Amino acid sequence: MKHYPLATKREAIRMYQAEGRTPPKRENTEAYIARLEMEVDLLKKFHAELRKLEFAKRNIGSSTTKEKNTT
Repeated sequence: MKHYPLATKREAIRMYQAEGRTPPKRENTEAYIARLEMEVDLLKKFHAELRKLEFAKRNIGSSTTKEKNTT
């Protein structure tokens, strides 16, 4: 068990009283799942864009040899 200084305990009590005793409302399960699914979709899109930029940065997919002019 950790022992905290009296000043820290008093500050915690002051913050608790200043911010109120009611915890924030929790969203319902369906809204929570919908929000998480939206976040996952956004993260997937962001990841795909980062991969495109990284591939472009490394010139992946482009040829390093030049075609000879045969005319």
